[in-house]
Amino acid sequence: MKKFTFITAGLAGLMMLGSNVASAELSIPKISLAIQTNSSNPDVEVFDSGAHFNMVSNYIGWTGEDTKVALGQVDFGPDGNKYKAAAIDLANGWYCDGWAILHAGPNYEESVPFTQIALNETGGYDNFVTYASNFSCNTPQESWSNGPAMEGITYTKPTGKQNVYLTFVAGAGNIRAINFYEQELVPADFVRNLNEDGTPGSDDMIALLAPDQYEGYSDIALRLNSTESTAMNPEEFPDARLDGESWGWTGNGFLADFGNVDFGNGDFKQVLVNFTHWSENLNDYLEIYLDSPEESNRIANVWAGRNLENKVYISLAKNLANSITGTHKVICKWIGGSINVHHIEFVKDNVWPIATDCGIVLEDVEPAADAFHMTFVGCPEGLGNPWAYEIRSGTNDTKWEEAGNVGYTGNGTVIEFFDQSGNGIDFGDGSYKRIIINHASEPTYDGPIEQSNFSFYLDLDPDYKYVERADFRANLDEILADKEPVCVVRMQGTGAWSTRKKTAGAITTPIIGTHNLFMVYNQTYNTSAGANVFDIYMDKVEVAGAESIVNDKADNNVQVFTAAGEIIVKADIPTTAEIFSLNGQRVAAATVEGEASIEMNRGFYLLRAANAEGVKSFKVIVK
Repeated sequence: MKKFTFITAGLAGLMMLGSNVASAELSIPKISLAIQTNSSNPDVEVFDSGAHFNMVSNYIGWTGEDTKVALGQVDFGPDGNKYKAAAIDLANGWYCDGWAILHAGPNYEESVPFTQIALNETGGYDNFVTYASNFSCNTPQESWSNGPAMEGITYTKPTGKQNVYLTFVAGAGNIRAINFYEQELVPADFVRNLNEDGTPGSDDMIALLAPDQYEGYSDIALRLNSTESTAMNPEEFPDARLDGESWGWTGNGFLADFGNVDFGNGDFKQVLVNFTHWSENLNDYLEIYLDSPEESNRIANVWAGRNLENKVYISLAKNLANSITGTHKVICKWIGGSINVHHIEFVKDNVWPIATDCGIVLEDVEPAADAFHMTFVGCPEGLGNPWAYEIRSGTNDTKWEEAGNVGYTGNGTVIEFFDQSGNGIDFGDGSYKRIIINHASEPTYDGPIEQSNFSFYLDLDPDYKYVERADFRANLDEILADKEPVCVVRMQGTGAWSTRKKTAGAITTPIIGTHNLFMVYNQTYNTSAGANVFDIYMDKVEVAGAESIVNDKADNNVQVFTAAGEIIVKADIPTTAEIFSLNGQRVAAATVEGEASIEMNRGFYLLRAANAEGVKSFKVIVK
């Protein structure tokens, strides 16, 4: 079975999962229940706090002592002895030590604590550490790491099926998962911090060992250090060089040769890269190839755009889809910006969690070849090609920029378009089906389409009642009160003002005849965000979204199944499989002939399968 792994969006963000198969060589505790704390888990809810889901990195962020998270229902067994220990995968910055408290009960108000987990700083907002503890309700207070979280706190053993909740005392951090273990954890599972006399020090036995901290790890791992690699294209990257023991001053397309490796009889199961990076970025990846940097030779694609401030190195692993035998050259390719790579490792057992992929796919829709095209680029202020425009609403800073766009935009910016004679635009017989916007926006995520969009209206101010921008802005709610947009196009964060991408929206009310067209910027998710628009396209391509694809019912001999964390597609002829979130956003795609597995996170999806025999759609639940 051919296996595809995709960078997926929204509901499809693939989380880094704890290793659920105990290693034969390393005594890594087996996770019995993993609760992934991302937006695609329907059982997880953040409430009554400032915390919310990080859609890019697939975790709960912006946490604090007020954070409250509902984790769904857990069955502790009739006597409460099913689980013995719990852990939290957490990342934070500095000076963030404290405790995570797990509660159980019929609801939050009636829940009672059953365990505490001591926390410490991890030194990087994407440097996740697994902090763990045997259940406090089963252990004496003197055994609680770093003492009780609060004076007088007590813990009660939960029994049966209970709703579980998470809160913090003092410390906090980004939450990736909550794990439960059916076995008790032992001292050998933990990072030790002993005093000179051998007695436990502060923060002793609070963090579980990472795989490479186990004795015997070197027996199953083959490390390729950057210090022993060479640049393959130094003429393109004259500044690239070793920064200490890591490659530095690299960039998009940089290639490093890590030498020939004898993989033997195919015993290696995983490959990982150890690196550091500055800030969250959608576009930065590391790719591993064998022999030559061609797509058919790629064995791993790791999203490296993590928020580490170049202060800590992390190891991210991917499972090898196929056995590698014999001798091959190992090549690392940089995609996007600069990433400092320390080493690559091949491992003979599945001991590392699978690296998360970026939770956001940058949409980049290509207009039809015969699309109508209006551009700001290369045009003087007030003129596009072929339209003219006026900024009707905005701040005093909203203005034309020489790059060919209107800049310093934000929520409430309104641009009116008309022909260059000052009259309305002739849109013809209403045959246009969608509008495509080529734009750039610095944030990595601007929010869902409901909170971040360009909304298009017709003839909002036919009598030119509001002459001044301030008047138009002050009365915008009233102006829009009884109007419906003819088209809504997602405003997406592209990660940099220099990165331009195209998003599309369906024209829901045909635009017929001559009209003045108004583009209204709606941005309520991130009120400091705006977008630089460079081009507007209109074409006659029907938009395939959630409402339309559910009607595809052709019998095209495609079968769809689900398993834990994946969608399996079977097709006897070449088939294009597209996966959509329930709001119609495409989150993954693959060409299938035979059988293929598409890795997805938990959630609800629509899958559209198209081949020569027709189009058929499926409603899919991944558990």
